[in-house]
Amino acid sequence: MLQILRFEMNVPTQLAIADPEEGKRVAGRYGDQVMYRLTEDQIVYVPPIVAGRIKELGIQPGEVFQVCKKFSRDGCRRLVEWQVSRLEATPKSSESDTRLAEQLEKSIEAIHAAKVVRVPAHGVPPITPSSPAAIDVPVRDITQSDELPQERVPDAPALPAAVGAVVPPPTPPAPPSPPNGCAHPAKQNGNIPPTPTTKLEHALKTAISAAYNAEKYGAELGYVVRFDADAIKSMAITVLINMSERSQR
Repeated sequence: MLQILRFEMNVPTQLAIADPEEGKRVAGRYGDQVMYRLTEDQIVYVPPIVAGRIKELGIQPGEVFQVCKKFSRDGCRRLVEWQVSRLEATPKSSESDTRLAEQLEKSIEAIHAAKVVRVPAHGVPPITPSSPAAIDVPVRDITQSDELPQERVPDAPALPAAVGAVVPPPTPPAPPSPPNGCAHPAKQNGNIPPTPTTKLEHALKTAISAAYNAEKYGAELGYVVRFDADAIKSMAITVLINMSERSQR
């Protein structure tokens, strides 16, 4: 049995009609309606004004489009408005877009692969998970009988002669001065110059911020939406493409 697709108020709904030319006009509870068979074993009833809009847009069989049933008030009257619109086609990616996508994917992989490695004391090189030395390393207790090189402990500083005497702090080494006697930019402004933001970092931050705000806004409306890593990657690629097009102009 075919299920009936029902529209929620003020919620855009995407659907695809099996054949728009086979719409059947039927008598409904609130007037005449047009029945369409959808591609996913469903049927839908729409008013004749929606059927006319579908014909005007030239919707093809199987084409996904959007219908929104909007509610509004005009004084004491309750009005229902139907909006029918085509979905924007995804532009074909050019060769430059493909290169940007590859660079973005490599940058994301590099971020996931980055790990914090602790540098051990005494100048011993760090052992990474991929290093052969990290596999099956025997562990033994170090006793006094083990012959290990003895490190020379530096002499402790002499205590002040009198109790309560103030020991002046050590003088820090002076920073190297720039060539030609020029003043350091950090000293001129009093601040350390910030690191410039790259286009890739800006695109990633913009995509993540947009996804977060969209999910938060959807939660406030009761419409749950989630963006995975692939969706954020696609949004970041779109931001990079738009930035490249603007710079070329």
